[in-house]
Amino acid sequence: MLEHAATHPLHRLPFEWHDLPVGRISVVGKGVVIDALPYNDEAGRYDHATLPLLEAEAFAFDIQGEVSSRVLDQLEITDFDFSVSSPGRITGTLGLLSGSDVYWTIGFTNAAWSVEQHGSAAAQFPDYD
Repeated sequence: MLEHAATHPLHRLPFEWHDLPVGRISVVGKGVVIDALPYNDEAGRYDHATLPLLEAEAFAFDIQGEVSSRVLDQLEITDFDFSVSSPGRITGTLGLLSGSDVYWTIGFTNAAWSVEQHGSAAAQFPDYD
């Protein structure tokens, strides 16, 4: 029996997948890697978490608006909707917004996923010190 998305490990992290600054998005040979920067209230700092979505059957990228370095510097995850498509794999969309200028969606079908939490974001992303 497949796990219901609401109880999925991605929903049991110490942060939620909305209003979440993005430090980096990389399109790599096997998929997409997102470096998210959740705020850690307890520590009073931004932390760094990596979400790779790899080896999907398909990816779909939809970018509404013009992309500039200012836009890239202000990206936030607005929503992350997915369902479990098979053990260790998910299908869904990740929504990204930069101010009110640009809205992106990254769709993925049957992607392998993992999350790695790295602690403080300051070393990799000095603007989030």
